[in-house]
Amino acid sequence: MFVISMEEFREHIHRFKHQRWEVVTRCMFGVSSKLISPRISGLIGDHNVVDFAAKRDLLMNLAKNSMHATSTTTDASLKLCRIFQVCEWTREACDVTITTTVASQLPRKIELVGHILPNDVTNLMLVVRSIE
Repeated sequence: MFVISMEEFREHIHRFKHQRWEVVTRCMFGVSSKLISPRISGLIGDHNVVDFAAKRDLLMNLAKNSMHATSTTTDASLKLCRIFQVCEWTREACDVTITTTVASQLPRKIELVGHILPNDVTNLMLVVRSIE
Protein backbone atom coordinates (compact mmCIF):
# COMPACT_ATOMS: atom_id res chain seq x y z
CA MET A 1 0.00 0.00 0.00
CA PHE A 2 2.89 2.37 0.65
CA VAL A 3 4.27 1.90 -2.84
CA ILE A 4 1.02 2.61 -4.70
CA SER A 5 0.32 6.09 -5.96
CA MET A 6 -1.28 8.72 -3.73
CA GLU A 7 -4.35 8.67 -5.93
CA GLU A 8 -4.81 4.92 -5.42
CA PHE A 9 -4.10 5.26 -1.71
CA ARG A 10 -6.83 7.88 -1.34
CA GLU A 11 -9.25 5.50 -3.07
CA HIS A 12 -8.48 2.78 -0.50
CA ILE A 13 -8.20 4.72 2.76
CA HIS A 14 -11.95 4.79 3.44
CA ARG A 15 -11.85 0.97 3.51
CA PHE A 16 -9.37 0.89 6.38
CA LYS A 17 -12.18 1.40 8.92
CA HIS A 18 -13.86 -1.85 7.90
CA GLN A 19 -13.26 -5.17 9.68
CA ARG A 20 -12.13 -6.91 6.49
CA TRP A 21 -9.20 -4.51 6.25
CA GLU A 22 -8.17 -4.84 9.91
CA VAL A 23 -4.84 -6.58 9.26
CA VAL A 24 -3.90 -4.21 6.44
CA THR A 25 -4.83 -1.18 8.53
CA ARG A 26 -2.88 -2.32 11.57
CA CYS A 27 0.10 -3.03 9.32
CA MET A 28 -0.18 0.41 7.72
CA PHE A 29 -0.23 2.15 11.10
CA GLY A 30 2.67 0.01 12.29
CA VAL A 31 4.74 0.77 9.20
CA SER A 32 3.95 4.47 9.58
CA SER A 33 5.42 4.46 13.10
CA LYS A 34 8.22 6.98 13.51
CA LEU A 35 10.35 4.09 14.75
CA ILE A 36 9.83 2.06 11.58
CA SER A 37 9.30 4.64 8.82
CA PRO A 38 12.97 5.70 8.54
CA ARG A 39 13.88 2.08 7.85
CA ILE A 40 11.10 1.69 5.32
CA SER A 41 12.16 4.85 3.49
CA GLY A 42 15.36 3.12 2.43
CA LEU A 43 13.37 0.24 0.98
CA ILE A 44 10.80 2.24 -0.96
CA GLY A 45 13.26 4.55 -2.68
CA ASP A 46 13.84 8.27 -2.52
CA HIS A 47 11.11 9.15 -5.02
CA ASN A 48 8.42 7.65 -2.75
CA VAL A 49 9.53 9.30 0.52
CA VAL A 50 7.28 12.34 -0.02
CA ASP A 51 4.32 10.07 -0.80
CA PHE A 52 5.16 8.01 2.28
CA ALA A 53 4.93 11.07 4.52
CA ALA A 54 1.66 12.16 2.89
CA LYS A 55 0.19 8.67 3.32
CA ARG A 56 1.26 8.69 6.96
CA ASP A 57 -0.55 12.01 7.43
CA LEU A 58 -3.69 10.56 5.82
CA LEU A 59 -3.56 7.62 8.23
CA MET A 60 -3.21 9.91 11.21
CA ASN A 61 -6.17 11.97 9.99
CA LEU A 62 -8.16 8.76 9.59
CA ALA A 63 -7.54 7.94 13.26
CA LYS A 64 -8.49 11.46 14.40
CA ASN A 65 -11.63 11.57 12.26
CA SER A 66 -12.69 8.06 13.24
CA MET A 67 -12.40 8.89 16.93
CA HIS A 68 -14.28 12.13 16.42
CA ALA A 69 -17.05 10.23 14.60
CA THR A 70 -17.67 8.08 17.68
CA SER A 71 -19.13 11.14 19.39
CA THR A 72 -22.17 10.97 17.10
CA THR A 73 -22.69 7.21 17.45
CA THR A 74 -25.58 6.32 19.74
CA ASP A 75 -25.14 2.52 19.69
CA ALA A 76 -22.94 1.81 22.76
CA SER A 77 -21.58 -1.45 21.37
CA LEU A 78 -20.63 0.09 18.01
CA LYS A 79 -19.14 3.12 19.75
CA LEU A 80 -16.97 0.90 21.96
CA CYS A 81 -15.88 -1.17 18.97
CA ARG A 82 -14.78 2.00 17.12
CA ILE A 83 -12.96 3.33 20.17
CA PHE A 84 -11.09 0.05 20.56
CA GLN A 85 -10.26 0.07 16.84
CA VAL A 86 -8.78 3.57 16.90
CA CYS A 87 -6.88 2.85 20.12
CA GLU A 88 -5.37 -0.20 18.42
CA TRP A 89 -4.28 1.93 15.45
CA THR A 90 -2.80 4.41 17.91
CA ARG A 91 -0.78 1.70 19.62
CA GLU A 92 0.51 0.46 16.27
CA ALA A 93 1.55 3.97 15.23
CA CYS A 94 3.61 4.62 18.40
CA ASP A 95 3.17 8.37 17.93
CA VAL A 96 2.79 10.66 20.93
CA THR A 97 1.01 13.34 18.91
CA ILE A 98 -1.66 11.02 17.54
CA THR A 99 -2.05 9.31 20.92
CA THR A 100 -2.70 12.60 22.72
CA THR A 101 -5.02 13.78 19.96
CA VAL A 102 -7.05 10.58 20.12
CA ALA A 103 -7.04 10.73 23.93
CA SER A 104 -8.43 14.26 23.87
CA GLN A 105 -11.36 13.01 21.80
CA LEU A 106 -12.26 10.08 24.05
CA PRO A 107 -15.70 10.37 25.57
CA ARG A 108 -15.75 11.23 29.28
CA LYS A 109 -17.76 8.10 29.99
CA ILE A 110 -17.07 4.82 28.20
CA GLU A 111 -19.62 2.07 28.71
CA LEU A 112 -17.88 -1.31 28.57
CA VAL A 113 -20.42 -3.65 26.96
CA GLY A 114 -20.24 -6.86 24.96
CA HIS A 115 -17.29 -9.12 24.30
CA ILE A 116 -14.12 -7.31 25.36
CA LEU A 117 -10.66 -8.76 24.84
CA PRO A 118 -7.69 -8.00 27.12
CA ASN A 119 -5.89 -6.47 24.11
CA ASP A 120 -8.78 -4.01 23.68
CA VAL A 121 -8.43 -2.83 27.26
CA THR A 122 -4.64 -2.59 26.95
CA ASN A 123 -4.93 -0.39 23.84
CA LEU A 124 -7.54 1.80 25.50
CA MET A 125 -5.40 2.21 28.62
CA LEU A 126 -2.42 3.22 26.48
CA VAL A 127 -4.47 6.11 25.14
CA VAL A 128 -6.03 7.00 28.50
CA ARG A 129 -2.59 7.02 30.12
CA SER A 130 -1.52 9.82 27.75
CA ILE A 131 -4.19 12.18 29.15
CA GLU A 132 -2.62 14.74 31.45
